[in-house]
Amino acid sequence: METTLNLSKKAYEYLNHGDTKSAEKILKILEKKEITPELKFTISSLLIEIGTATKKMDYIEEGIKNFKELKKETGFYVDYNLANGYYSKYKIMDEKPNYLTKNEHLLMKAKQNYLTNIDKTPLEILPLLYINLGNTYDYIGRTIDALEYYEKVPNHPYSLINKGIGLYEYSKFISNPSPILKDAYSCFKSVLRIENIPLEFKSICEKYITNIESICNEDILKQKSNKKLDKTSENNIEDFIVNFCLENKLYLNLCNFCQRCENAIGDTIIIPNMLVKTSKSIDNDPYLKLSSQLNQIKMDYVSSRFLLILSQSKKINLDLVNKNVVLINTLSYEEHDIRVQLLKNSFSSFYNILDKISHLINIYFNLNKKPDKLNFHNVWNNKNNKINGTLSSLNNSGLCALYDIHLELEPKHEKFYLRKIRNDITHNFLQVKHFKVEEDDMTINELKLNTIELAKIVKNAIIYLIRSIDINEQQKYKKHKNNIIPKITIPLQKS
Repeated sequence: METTLNLSKKAYEYLNHGDTKSAEKILKILEKKEITPELKFTISSLLIEIGTATKKMDYIEEGIKNFKELKKETGFYVDYNLANGYYSKYKIMDEKPNYLTKNEHLLMKAKQNYLTNIDKTPLEILPLLYINLGNTYDYIGRTIDALEYYEKVPNHPYSLINKGIGLYEYSKFISNPSPILKDAYSCFKSVLRIENIPLEFKSICEKYITNIESICNEDILKQKSNKKLDKTSENNIEDFIVNFCLENKLYLNLCNFCQRCENAIGDTIIIPNMLVKTSKSIDNDPYLKLSSQLNQIKMDYVSSRFLLILSQSKKINLDLVNKNVVLINTLSYEEHDIRVQLLKNSFSSFYNILDKISHLINIYFNLNKKPDKLNFHNVWNNKNNKINGTLSSLNNSGLCALYDIHLELEPKHEKFYLRKIRNDITHNFLQVKHFKVEEDDMTINELKLNTIELAKIVKNAIIYLIRSIDINEQQKYKKHKNNIIPKITIPLQKS
């Protein structure tokens, strides 16, 4: 009689060759054996894999149920497998639910399980986890976050294709798409150089390569990219600012992701176009009002980032700022240096931008919410604490991305600690210490890392906000194209 391990290996070999019937026969043999936790784990994995290949929802649901039981009863590491179950269930659904209609969306469950105990994931599985996690973020609408995970598996055909598609889609709403299209082009070309790739992969890559060649200058596509950017100035302070922003990817543009050309420097992302009713009065012009708000959001980000940079720069002596400030020694090892205060102010200012994003959402999407108590966490719901019908009716991946960022900052979710830090800084006291006395103490370095993390989240949120408006504008254009001036196409940069 064959061992469980050998039978399992055979089942996966059959699956790899598309022979689902033979894999199902082995599954039935395994189910007749005496069930142990280890065997239940194997059966559950096969149920999800076979269910995905055959689009049998009952298989996937049974696999998810089994993994939940295993986690509860044995404490086994099943987070990755549970995530695959939720992810697969979403993929095979005929009608995919809107991400803005449920708080417990399948994609959210998948993402949370992929991220849970990620350090326990076996090394041989980790590349697949990163790719599936990237795919999950992409399905949600958070393409920039997805790109970060694809980049962790740079030479895998799945990650290369998905990264290329992500870059291609985002190139559509920036003023100079050539550098991003060039990187997408490189991804697709790299896949074609891999031996024995599936015909489906080859077809997808060739399609995108043809599209890119039709819209992008051939000379640009053939140019070699310099991955390391030279300093842009001889001014030491400016050098520090540029290098700090590049190192931490804090510029408001999409080229900043790849950092292969000078376009990675600067805050260049804008709304390409907007269709609104004109007004005789400049003060009441909708386009100018919305543009003014977006300008303020961008400048708030720039100033928050400057506070962060200033807190880290040793090129400017800030001792004079708190030179004569008399402080009481509280015997708690607290740090009250001006640079720590700049960090706190930077953190708080970054988080405030999220609330300003909610005000722009309220105005642009006509939610008619009262502005006095509006914030990033209540803009999504109506009076009955359900998702606002106006938002849920929109097929808008940019809004889904923003909504997911909001969910991550909710209690019991993965980024809630950032919200707690903000609340402590704004409404209470945040003690920052030279070193840890208690386990929960925050050090200066931890505050710096948390501030950089929040800065990246806010940067992406601003880009997703612009993306949500751009998607809505494209839909408005398609709906009213017979009655409006044609969309202006911004010419590609030739060099």
